[in-house]
Amino acid sequence: MNLSAANRTPILRRRDFDIIVRLVYQHAGISLSDSKQNLVVARLARRLRALNLSSFSDYTDKLQHGEWARSEIRELISFRPGIGI
Repeated sequence: MNLSAANRTPILRRRDFDIIVRLVYQHAGISLSDSKQNLVVARLARRLRALNLSSFSDYTDKLQHGEWARSEIRELISFRPGIGI
């Protein structure tokens, strides 16, 4: 598992950020620039812990497949405070 030393948060690799950006745009029409990467990490680190996933790669792999992905993408783009991007 790749964690940042400071706070034990998984490291968001470029590949995973690009997948998240693409899915958010496809499903919600929201464009996330590179400057939003820290926001994505902050919001999704909590989601990873809630789902007991150890990396953003695990999360993005699951986001691309199956029925779970559909419901999770809705959760990902939700604008409820503390949950969505």
